[in-house]
Order: sequence, then C-alpha cells, then structure tokens
Amino acid sequence: MSEPAGQDPPTLFDDLHQVAVLRSTELGGQPSYRQLAEQTDMQKSTIENWLKRQIFPRDRDQLLKMIEIIRTEAHAQGKITDPVAALLDPARWKKTYDAECDRRAGRNRDTANSAIASTIQQELEHRARWQTLSDRPRPVSAWSAKQLGVHGAIAGTSSRRGDFIVPTYIPREHDQRLRNHLSAAVGRRETTLVLVRGTSCSGKTRTAFEAVRAVVPGWSLVSPKTADSLLAFLAVAGAEPNMVLWLNEVQNVLQGPAGETAAAGLLTRLEGDEPTLIIATLSPLHKKLTATPEAGHPDPHPLARALLAQAHLVDVPKAFPRDQAAALATHADPSLRAAARSGTTDITQTLTAGPALVDHYENPTTHEGIYGRAVIEAAMDAHRLDATGPLPLRFLENAAPGYLRDDERAAADDDSWFSSAMAYARIRVKDVVSALQPVARPTGMGALPGVVTLADYLQQYARITRSDQCPPATFWQAAVEHLSDPKALLALSEAAAARLRRRHAALLCQGAAEAGDPSGWAMLALARELVGDRTEAERLAQLAAEAGDASGWVALALVREEAEAERLYQAAAEAGSPYGWVQLALIREKEGNQAEAERLAQLAAEAGDASGWVQLALTRDQAGNQAEAERLYQAAAEAGSPYGWVQLALIREEAGNQAEAGRLAQLAAEAGDASGWVQLALIREEAGNQAEAERLAQLAAEAGDASGWVQLALIREEAGNQAEAERLAQLATEAGSPYGWVQLALTREQAGNQAEAERLAQLAAEAGDASGWLQLAWIREEAEDWAEAERLYQAAAEAGSPYGWVQLALTREQAGNQAEAERLAQLAAKAGDASGWLQLAWIREEAEDWAEAERLYQAAADAGVSSELVRFIERRGDGSGKEQNLRYGLEPDGTVSDPW
Repeated sequence: MSEPAGQDPPTLFDDLHQVAVLRSTELGGQPSYRQLAEQTDMQKSTIENWLKRQIFPRDRDQLLKMIEIIRTEAHAQGKITDPVAALLDPARWKKTYDAECDRRAGRNRDTANSAIASTIQQELEHRARWQTLSDRPRPVSAWSAKQLGVHGAIAGTSSRRGDFIVPTYIPREHDQRLRNHLSAAVGRRETTLVLVRGTSCSGKTRTAFEAVRAVVPGWSLVSPKTADSLLAFLAVAGAEPNMVLWLNEVQNVLQGPAGETAAAGLLTRLEGDEPTLIIATLSPLHKKLTATPEAGHPDPHPLARALLAQAHLVDVPKAFPRDQAAALATHADPSLRAAARSGTTDITQTLTAGPALVDHYENPTTHEGIYGRAVIEAAMDAHRLDATGPLPLRFLENAAPGYLRDDERAAADDDSWFSSAMAYARIRVKDVVSALQPVARPTGMGALPGVVTLADYLQQYARITRSDQCPPATFWQAAVEHLSDPKALLALSEAAAARLRRRHAALLCQGAAEAGDPSGWAMLALARELVGDRTEAERLAQLAAEAGDASGWVALALVREEAEAERLYQAAAEAGSPYGWVQLALIREKEGNQAEAERLAQLAAEAGDASGWVQLALTRDQAGNQAEAERLYQAAAEAGSPYGWVQLALIREEAGNQAEAGRLAQLAAEAGDASGWVQLALIREEAGNQAEAERLAQLAAEAGDASGWVQLALIREEAGNQAEAERLAQLATEAGSPYGWVQLALTREQAGNQAEAERLAQLAAEAGDASGWLQLAWIREEAEDWAEAERLYQAAAEAGSPYGWVQLALTREQAGNQAEAERLAQLAAKAGDASGWLQLAWIREEAEDWAEAERLYQAAADAGVSSELVRFIERRGDGSGKEQNLRYGLEPDGTVSDPW
C-alpha cells in the first residue's frame, strides 16, 4: 500500500480504492457499511459509493471521520502495519482531498467560452481579405500527397530511385475509425475536429490523406502553413461550407500568442452551422499543447488545449500487426516488399528511411561525417528542448564544436569543416530524406536562406535517446548569440534553468524579451528573485507588465511570504492577470470577508477566469453551506466554467431531479467537461439502471471522456460479470482509454487469477498503456515474489514504460550490481524518466557514498531534474560554500557558477 518511489502521489480515488481493499480483505469486511453509516450519520449508499469511487466525497470532515473509524477497527484487529498506518493517516487524507479539490477546480479553467472566442474572432475579421490569402482552397482531388506533407518512401527498385514514391496504401484498424468519424460528421452536416496522433513516420499524415480522399473527394481543402495564414483564412472564408481545413503537424500553428488566437478562431468555427472537417495531426511527444500546467504556474496554451480537448482522437499505431507486416514481403508494390523484408513491423518508418537515417547520423566513417554528426546533434538538442523553428546555420556552426573531442576539433580545417559537415547532414538517405533539410519560404518558391530544419524522425529519435544529455557550453552560448525567435529562446531558457544552467537561462530570457516577448522579462524577474535580488525582480516584473504580461507579478507572489504575496497579486491583477483577482478572492474568503471575496471573483470572471467562483463554491460547500455553494456554482457556470454545471447536475441528481441533472450535464459537456455524464452514469448504475448508465457513458465518450466505460466495467467486474466487464473495457479502449484493461487486470490479480491478469495487461499495453504491467509487478513485489515482479517490470519496460527500467535498476542495486543498475537507469533516462538516477543517488547517499551520490544527482540534473542536486548539496553542508553559491546554478561543464 505504499506509494511506489518516483511515481506521482496517490490521488483521493487511489486511496479510497486501497481502503476498500483493506476493509474487504485484511479487516474481513469490518466495519460494515451499516456501522460506518450509523457512526458518521451518513446514508449507507453514500458510504458504499465513496469506497467504490463512484461519487466524490463532498464532505471532508465526514470522510475523515469514516477513515478514523476504519483506523480504529484496524487497531482493534492488530492490523496496523506501517503501510496501513500510512494509508489511514489523517494528514495524508487532508492532503489528497485538497489536491483533488484543486484538480477539479482547475481542470476546466482553460476551457474557452464562446464569448472569448467571439471577441477574438472580431479581430480576425480585419486580418486579411480573400484576395491576399497565401494559402487558398482547392478541390481535394487537386492536392497531391507530397503537397499535404506525406513522406516520400524508399524506392524498392533502382528504376524508381530519385522519384517521390507513394507506395500502395495498406489500411489498418484505425483507418476505419477515422473514416467513421468523418462520415458521421458529413451526415450530421456539422463542423468536426479530428486529431490523428502518431509518432514520427508512423503514417498519420498518409492516414488522414487517404481518409479525406475516400470520404469527401468533392469538397475543397485548404492547408495553412502558419498561424497567420490560418487566421487570414478564418477571417475571410470562415463561413464557407463543405471545407476541409488541413492542419498537418498542428503544433506549428497553435504555439505562441498567434497560435492562441488561431485556436480561438477554430473554437468559434466549431460552433458554426456550416459543415467543416478540421483534420489535424500531432505527435504525442508534443505534450505542451495538451498538458495541464502545474498549479500556480501561468498557462501559455489554454485555448489550444481547450480546442484539442474537443477533438475526436484517432491514434495511429507505430507498428503493423506482425502477420500483416509479414504478408507484405510478397506484395506487388516493391517499396512495401523492401520494407517488409527488413524483418521489422515498423513498416512506415522503414518506408520513409527512418532507421537508415539514424544509422547515417550515428555511424559516420569520415571526418566530414564526424563533423556532420556534431552539427546534427546540436540540431537534435535544439528540437528536443523545444526550439523547433528553423535553425540558423550560424547557430549550428557555433554550437557544434562542443559535441566534438579535442582531437576531432584539432583535425578540422578552419575554412571548410562546417561546409563539409553540412554536406554530410544534407545527404538524402535512400534518396528519401536528409538529416537537415531546407525550409520553404512562407510564400512563393524556394528555400529560406541561412536556415535548416531537422528531419522529423530525428526529432522524435532525439527526444527518446538524448533526453538524459545536457548540451555543452557552446550550445547555450550559440543560442544566446544566434537565435532570435522569442519562442525558441524562452523554451531553451526553461530547459537551461531545469538543468541549473541559470546564467544562460537568464541570458536567453533577456534575449526573448528584447526580441519582443515580454514574458522574457517575467521569467527574468523570477530568476533575479531566486538569487535574492528582489529590487531588480520587481523592476523586471514591472517591465513585463508594462509590455502586456502580468505573469511576472504572479511568479513573484508564488515565491514570496504571505504578506508580500497579497501586494504582488494585487499588482498582477491590476496589470491584467485574472489569476491575481482569484488569489485575492481566496485571501478575503479566508479572512471571512465573503462580500469582498465575491466582488474579486467577479472581477476575475470578467477578465476571463471563472475559477474564483469555483474556489469559493468549494470553500462554502466544505463549510456545509450548500445553498451558498449552489449559488456560486451557478455563477461559475454562467461565467464559463463547466465544472459549475457538473456540480449543479450532481446536486439535482441527489435531489431526485434526473431530468434537470441531465440537462445540466449536457451544458457541462457542451462547455468542454463530460465528467457530469460519467458521474450520473455511475449513480444510475448503482441504482440498477444499466441501460441508462451505458447511455450516459456513451454520451461522455462522444464528448471525449471515456472514463465512464472504465468505471462501468469495474462495477460489472465486481458484480461477477466478467464478460460484460471486458465488453465495456473494449468500448473504453475504442473511445481512447485502455485503462479499463489495466483496472480489470488488477481485479483479476487480486482474485488470484494471474494468467488472466497478465492477459488483460497485455491488451492494455497493445492499446498504448503499459501501466498494467507495473501495477501487477508492484502486487507481486508486495507478496515478495521478486522473480515474478522483475519479469513484469521487464515487460513494462519493453511495452514502453521507462519506469520499468527504473524498478529493474533498483533490484540490481539492491543485489550489489551497481554497474548494471546504472545501465538500466540510463535506459530509463533516455526514455524520458530520470527518476532512476535519483533513486540510485538516494541509496548511495544513505550509504554515505557522497561522491557517487553527487555524480548521480548530477546525471539527473543533466536530464532536467535539478532540484535534488540542490537539496543534496544543502544537506551535505561540507563547508565548500557550494550550498550558498548554487543559487546561481551551474556552468555547462558542471562547475558551480559565480554570481552573475
């Protein structure tokens, strides 16, 4: 029952599940639901719903009372082990309850309401005129695969070398799902957004291209290349019917301030009456557009995330089914035959020369190749740290020396090494793709001079294989001197700060600000705050605010003591940040000044942030004032927060007004939050109305939330109807959530059916969720079945979960095999999880092996997890002075920076 090291902390519902398991197994079903209800003055059904995770506990005090009753029973039965005591600790429950409340309140803040989108749309109407559009619609049949971003393929025969090859298309299961979405939208004559997700070279663009040609061959299609081009089109042709809006690699048009405006325009388009198919593709590695920001941090992409949350998702698997891939070895198309005969199931990657491109980069055989590899690695580091725009050649030339050994640099010809390196990087591997590629002009013909971009397969490869590497000093300095795109400078600043390269982070922030992005001043303000220069921090925050970015005041408020924070939140609010009004409202509510709290929440809502109403409603609700809470939930909903509608729906359902509950859940779903449908489905299921429960779960899934199917599957499983449970888990998977298989696997494991548990974990992994293997491994580990746990961790790692490598690293460390432990930790870090380094460092530190611990903390810092290195040096306190100077960060060579 302990929390696995390196994982996210348990949620409230995780803990409720553990308590339910403890009560039903270790405590023999005691205390009974009736006893718990009598001692808490609650309804028996409410207690059951809490422990079955079907309803969120609205009364924290009653929840804590229930946990205390169970804790008393555990004491009486002598079952208070360390894990049980930790699970039933009141402080833990207060923390997880508050965290869940915060999550619920914040989940919907970023959902754009139509008023915001409409306001921005008014600005769009003045951006362009039809005759000035650089990207104009043409019939779908007039577009070629190459024009829409489909990769050329390997030739397969010498007679086709040098041609742009589009091999025979081989449909897979996901193709039918995509075409069904498009056909349904056409039949309903409504605007629909479909997001086709897949890793680089997985075939996502070709999938979308073939679907559009099959479903709407007679429609028009427009393919904007930039946010500005998209805005111009929406302004001029926003109401044109029967249009396909093609957004290949959608991150290119949704990032940055112009991207937010574009997202707002697309949200407005989704509300329109004329039928439009918006087809977007996205790699799952681009998480910034979809990830919810950490609590208290400014949100750079609220409208983009709200837009993508409304998409119908179609995931394109990386590999072909093994039998289908093998069958292609005798296909009539020579390109398909050549790809299949390589023995891989990664058919599309092989077709587009991905593996050969990696070999070209990793295994140069000449000096030109060695220098070319250095240039390519500099580009790879820039892209994996989110400087994804065109890269200036001067940047690459100045960054590359740090990627070479001294003897390699000494052997270089001063006049020709870089041109030779670029010639190598531009070689077209298999006549299909080069590592560094030209960048097309935004309009007209030809390439932009002086810049290149990295092949997208290498972009993905870099994120997977170089995530544990810290770029050398030449990289950071070249970025400061030769990059001018504010978006790239800010991204690299964040990456530098995460690796304790704070001096360069500050220089990059300053560069972004001087290039026109005031958030650079805001970030620089926080950097000066961290080194204790408060006067300069406030000056820079003021600069940011005067230039239109109030986030500097917010950042300073978050790190200052409470009294200072209030002054800074006020400054943030006055500078245009509604988050400042929200925080001030909570302060006044805490002081008991409810009228002033509501006035401030209203100011926040008028500025576009309805979360103040939500926070106040939750506070009143927890205080037992349901009438006041209901009034404030209504205000939140009317101000644009769908969470308000969800809460009102639950209140109406509890009062027995199902029709009104359904109406309110519909309003919430239309505003972007389908959780109301999910919760109503669970209540109807508990009442025995399975047909109605499934209808509501279907509504939730259609609105983008598949968790209803998952929860219904668990309920049927607990009722002993395994066939029905698996049917519902399959529906959840088809709706985008394979977590149903994970949950069923855990249930079967707890019932002692390990073979079934592993079968279901395999289904989850095949659908993209490897967590089932991890969960089974933890259970076997708790049972001290170490060999089985290790086998399952291996399965998790091989299924794509780097935490499996982390756990295997720990088992090797405990067995005394430090070299193997570090090899496995490095595998995890390269796959994006640096926690292995941290866990090994903790073990070495406990053994007082200070040098080894610091080396491993440094490895984690190089991978972007630097906080533990700072804490280690503070804990160690060896008199070296490092603990004071580390506030200025590290130099790129790992030495402690002097004050800057």
